[in-house]
Amino acid sequence: MNSVEVNKPHKIEEFAWINTKSMEIPLPKGTFRKIVETEAILKHKNTIFGLAKDKNNSQRLGFIKIDLGPNIAEITIFVEKKYRRMGVGRKLFYWALENNKEKRNFYAMVSKQNEIGIAFFEALGFKKMGLGSNGWIRMEFGYEDYT
Repeated sequence: MNSVEVNKPHKIEEFAWINTKSMEIPLPKGTFRKIVETEAILKHKNTIFGLAKDKNNSQRLGFIKIDLGPNIAEITIFVEKKYRRMGVGRKLFYWALENNKEKRNFYAMVSKQNEIGIAFFEALGFKKMGLGSNGWIRMEFGYEDYT
């Protein structure tokens, strides 16, 4: 999908379209709301959001959330089900790399049941680093592997 652009959102309403039922592993009720429950988090210096839209019709396709730590950053990527396997997730990840000014390594927590998510992160170069609590796999990406 060549017509995808990723930008920082400015208002919480820009996330109203997200259908958490289309996630591979449904989140507990209210979990997503906690991710973006206030506009303040959109402006927080240690959190970066990117919103993927179709340039042609402004259709929202997915988002990335980056929580910045001192040397590492946790990323969360969500792409609407009907736009998966079209390069949207990859575009979001590359946007995160471009906005990784301090060259932090990335990690993602992926449910061990989410085979599609695991394959996606492995295709980007992430490596499984171990099983976390409640069956979540920690996957890491070294910035030096990209450069």
